[in-house]
Amino acid sequence: DDYVYFDPDLASLAPLPFDHNNNMTCTNDPHSTPFLKQIRGVNLGGWLVLEPWITPSLFYQFLGTDKRHGPDAAAHTAMDTYTFCEVLGAEEANRQLRRHWKTWVTEEHFRKLHDMNIDS
Repeated sequence: DDYVYFDPDLASLAPLPFDHNNNMTCTNDPHSTPFLKQIRGVNLGGWLVLEPWITPSLFYQFLGTDKRHGPDAAAHTAMDTYTFCEVLGAEEANRQLRRHWKTWVTEEHFRKLHDMNIDS
C-alpha cells in the first residue's frame, strides 16, 4: 500500500516512499509531523486593507472625480488605504474607516469561523 513517487528525470535517485493515506500526505516523513494538522483558512480581504474591487462602496464617493477636477483628478481619487486617508483627510477617513472596521468583519463572524473550525 505504499505510494512511491517516480520521476524519470530523477531516475538515478532512490524512489521516495510515502505512506499512503486518503490525503496523500507524507506521514512517514518526520519533517512533516508539524504540518499534518489540516489548516482551514479564510480570506478576510477588504477588512484591514482597502481595495476598491473588494469594498467598492467605500470608493463610490470618488466616482466622477475626473469631471469635477479634470486633470487634477488623481489628487482627489482614492485607490487604497493610503490615498483614501490622503484624499479625505485624517478626521473623515478615520470616521469612515472605523465604521467599516466595526461592520465589515464582526465578532459574530469570528464565532462562526471558529464553529466551522476555520483556524487561520
